[in-house]
Amino acid sequence: MRSLIAFSRLAVSAAIACGAGALAQQQRMMTATVNTIHKFTDTPDGSNPAGNLVSDSAGALYGTTAGGGTNGPGTVFRLTPPASAGGAWAETVLYSFAGGENGGEPAGGLVIDSLGNLYGATYTGGNVACVGGCGLVFQLSLPSTPGGTWSYHVLYSFSGGTDGYAPQGALVFDQAGALYGAASMGGDLVACTGATPGCGVIFQLAPPTSAGGAWTYSVIYTFTGASDGIGPLGNLVFGRDGALYGVTGGGGTGSCYSASSGCGTVFALTPPSSAGGAWTETQLYLFTDGSDGANPSPSLVWDSRGVLYGAATWGGSRRTSWCTFGCGTIYQLTPPAHSGGSWTFSTIFTFRGFFQDGSTPCCLVFSNTGELYGAAQQGGPNRGSNHYGAIYRLRPPSAAGGAWTENILYGLPRQGNWPSGLVLVAGPGGVLYGTTSGGLILGEHGTAFQLIP
Repeated sequence: MRSLIAFSRLAVSAAIACGAGALAQQQRMMTATVNTIHKFTDTPDGSNPAGNLVSDSAGALYGTTAGGGTNGPGTVFRLTPPASAGGAWAETVLYSFAGGENGGEPAGGLVIDSLGNLYGATYTGGNVACVGGCGLVFQLSLPSTPGGTWSYHVLYSFSGGTDGYAPQGALVFDQAGALYGAASMGGDLVACTGATPGCGVIFQLAPPTSAGGAWTYSVIYTFTGASDGIGPLGNLVFGRDGALYGVTGGGGTGSCYSASSGCGTVFALTPPSSAGGAWTETQLYLFTDGSDGANPSPSLVWDSRGVLYGAATWGGSRRTSWCTFGCGTIYQLTPPAHSGGSWTFSTIFTFRGFFQDGSTPCCLVFSNTGELYGAAQQGGPNRGSNHYGAIYRLRPPSAAGGAWTENILYGLPRQGNWPSGLVLVAGPGGVLYGTTSGGLILGEHGTAFQLIP
């Protein structure tokens, strides 16, 4: 059965207990105020929030759950902030997936257009050529009157062939209003064979030329299973140069820990110089499972200088009995000084694992002051299990070449773990909002939280 997770959640060895002094030191580093703004209940509001949150101009947050809802295979939800400080957030289910031709199990967050319409993808449902369905891309249109029903539209259903299938991650708009995303399987069915044939594709959906028309689907790059990688993970980002940047969970070099061989890649796709031409793929970095990390998570962000940052799920120099495959890293890729040059890769932080700052990093976001926030999906300072997680902040060095400084802002409790997305909302000092995908206590289905650094 196809996994809904963008990278493998491999079993990790039992944690070694740390001394009380080390734990106390980590606890003193927690300086954030955290409020749970919603606890998911499975029915009718969904279970296991998936991917990033997005906000509208009024401060409401939108997201998806991979399961639950009225019918079982997930929801699209809205969280409306309280009218006065200290009040309760209001949760509204905008759409409850039913599987079948209308899709199921949304596989990432949402993107919002200038009118407030929402767009996303489902991992399953749609065309029945694939077991469980090949997945689809959808739109939720604003109601015509306040408080009305949102309108659900399928923009494209994948066939499981050369067009790809099983889309993952959030979509991204270009300046012309076209949508881009990643299908993690399909494409070149010969190059990547086995239980999940195809190496994956990057696709474009161009908006209709007239109201009510159909969106136009096209594949802009098909992965070959060679050094270009296997299994693109979505959450693509555009650079200043107009190129599209992303990661693959496998392929490249080495033999790492994802379902596919290879340690993963970072790539760029440069648009054609003339309409109808081919996009050009460039490999920016191939992970080696050394101090650089392995199997990147779908989380790329830019700083104000045009430097690209990401997280590697595994690997790094820290390998212990509780991080058998390495605890993961945060890396940066500095663009070349001259056209045609090589990008410069460097590891800026290596995670230390359970009872410390956690492992399996993801979900990066920059503040307007240049601080990098993110989440560790396992480990962290809380005792009792290896599946709690933590929210951290990395402050850049004061001088070039110096070390980044980490602060653990929050260690996730038993009631919510596996953070799955963060968004930074403008305000004094910035306020973070995020989700956790589940809990260790029976009946926990995930949360949405507010974190004030």
